[in-house]
Amino acid sequence: MNSFDLDIILLEDAVFSERTATEGGHRGLSYIPGATLLGAAASRLYPSLTHQEAFDLFHSGRVRFGNGLPVDEDGEMAYPIPFCWHSLKGETCVEDKIFQGEKIWNLSLEEPPKDKQPSQLRACFVTAFGREVKPENNLRMKTSIDPDTAMAKEAALFGYDALPAGSRFRASIGIDKDIPLELIESLHDALTKHPLLLGRSRSAEYGRATVVCRPFSAYGNTVEAGQAVQRVTLWLLSDLAASDKNGQPCLYPNPQSLGLPEGQLLTDKSFIRTRRYSPWNAYRGGPDLERQVIVQGSVLVFEFNKQVNLTQQHLQRMQSGLGLHREAGLGQVWLEPTLLKTLHPQFPNKPSEHSPTTPHSLSKSPLISWLENNRNQQINYQEERQLAVKLAHEYRELLVSARKLKGLADKTPIGPSASQWGNVGEAAKSASNDNDLDRRLFDNQVGCCKTKAPGWEDEFYLVSGDENKIQKFAEWLKSPQQPLNCRILQHLAREIQAILNKEKQQ
Repeated sequence: MNSFDLDIILLEDAVFSERTATEGGHRGLSYIPGATLLGAAASRLYPSLTHQEAFDLFHSGRVRFGNGLPVDEDGEMAYPIPFCWHSLKGETCVEDKIFQGEKIWNLSLEEPPKDKQPSQLRACFVTAFGREVKPENNLRMKTSIDPDTAMAKEAALFGYDALPAGSRFRASIGIDKDIPLELIESLHDALTKHPLLLGRSRSAEYGRATVVCRPFSAYGNTVEAGQAVQRVTLWLLSDLAASDKNGQPCLYPNPQSLGLPEGQLLTDKSFIRTRRYSPWNAYRGGPDLERQVIVQGSVLVFEFNKQVNLTQQHLQRMQSGLGLHREAGLGQVWLEPTLLKTLHPQFPNKPSEHSPTTPHSLSKSPLISWLENNRNQQINYQEERQLAVKLAHEYRELLVSARKLKGLADKTPIGPSASQWGNVGEAAKSASNDNDLDRRLFDNQVGCCKTKAPGWEDEFYLVSGDENKIQKFAEWLKSPQQPLNCRILQHLAREIQAILNKEKQQ
């Protein structure tokens, strides 16, 4: 299959507003819209494409830029929580960021006890293994500057509700088989070779992100071609822009308007929320036509007029998305998801990352293996932490040397900031191997520690044995006396962030 996934890491705060209006409060989205990725790719490729190639990539729906959904700390993608899930008022259904399935009621199947009041779950995401993921937005107030007075302009206060730097997301790029391979390669390079600028206020300090390609991970439908069904459940993983037979927006669609067999929507079993917005078209410098959509997380239950056998074409249509604007990530659905088949969701256990030994090899008891592994991890953790503390102490001396070299007062900020060291920790956490770590840190285009970056290019006076020389902070991190792996770098980044934050408070 030509499709692929994108792992997106925000290097700066990014703003994705629910609406494009310039007045009133702005509420930020907790995911990266697929239209944003489409626009980023189009801005780089459009001038070099023919009209037909541009149509195939960006307008035909044969290439689908999925939404960037958040991932948890283990790298698992999280999905919009289904609106049919409810908890009982006064009860907590999440413990240590893990959903407790027995405390969640699926009201598309059955009502809770009559003496209990249900409360709908919203504003978060859930992984297939039951972990809650809730991206936290940063609200930052700003004001316009009057160019005539160089002072704050009256009545020009505004705020940005932004996703914070360091947040991680995953988007799927669905591609039909008939798209030429050379177009796919061009699209891949446009999205991954250089950092992307995403969202609003890209010309200021918002929106820079790095992107890494990974194999396509399709969510699995539980219905097979030829299987006889009369009722189906669709879980919306993105907004759905449905239309009736006259082409008008339809917020309570019947199945035939989505290309499915004839039937009706069971409104008493479905859970639907809607919104409307006008996407901004930067090329034309104005808004597109208003879209009226069913919001992601909604659950649609359809009953067909008679029992039918879903064909491969039906399944392929749902895999490719339903409704309008599929090229911008709309219409992604999950047919008959396992998590919605029972009154209380049953989350599977996450498979172990360690594979068992071959059947012919001698095996230790599980308890002995666990104790040995735990002991080794504790020893390695202590050694790595001690090395990080030692390097952080050395870094404190380098800050003193850098200030003396430039004649600056004590505590004057110099070198990489705390947020830049946060990017180092995130790069170390996300890197898949040593080569990937080196690219994320020191690549001249996308590296967060490249020698020409502000802060990292600052210099200090290094005394090493009989050799005295001037060195940059980026060079110090790249050529340490002891090799640094991903875990050591994560410890080091946290230690140095603590040093810088303490200096700032003094």
